[in-house]
Amino acid sequence: MILRKLEKEMGQFKFNSYFLSEYEIRQRRSLRIYDILVALIAGFAALVTLLKEMPSISGLFQELPVIILQVSSVVAVFITTIAKYILPVLVPNQSRLMKISKYQQFYTTNYNLLEKLWYSYSDRTIDKSKLTDDLYSILEKETEINTGVNEVVKRIPKKDHEKAKLEALQYLKIFDTKNGKTKQLKHDV
Repeated sequence: MILRKLEKEMGQFKFNSYFLSEYEIRQRRSLRIYDILVALIAGFAALVTLLKEMPSISGLFQELPVIILQVSSVVAVFITTIAKYILPVLVPNQSRLMKISKYQQFYTTNYNLLEKLWYSYSDRTIDKSKLTDDLYSILEKETEINTGVNEVVKRIPKKDHEKAKLEALQYLKIFDTKNGKTKQLKHDV
């Protein structure tokens, strides 16, 4: 019974580690796109202002309402800046990215510990009591982490969820508890 619990938790920790890694990559990409967008908008506003002041080109801008171009650029920068604070799901900040990374590292470290427990129990270097104590010690730490994970993961992209699920299932195929021996797959996981 405890071995099944251990295997379930190994799969869950692997899932969480992989998911948070993919989620962090996606969030960093969003932040990079946001930063590029803000720089382009600010650059456009500066260019319009500069061109307006150049005597050889200012004639072109007499036809265009330059003030509208300038105001629209400023408003666009304002909206994108406000969006970063109002919609943290779309545009993460560095603090949030650091937390995601910290939680991902927690799950990676601990699924390795769970795997070590599995092998130790399988090789009979620890008994059921030690396995149970160590497993629940790790799970207690996870309880503290879950609140933080729920804070930083605002939505779960289906694609990332499916990839993480597949990765966890592939990982668990390595372990076969019949006779307490491992079964290695013919291909790398």
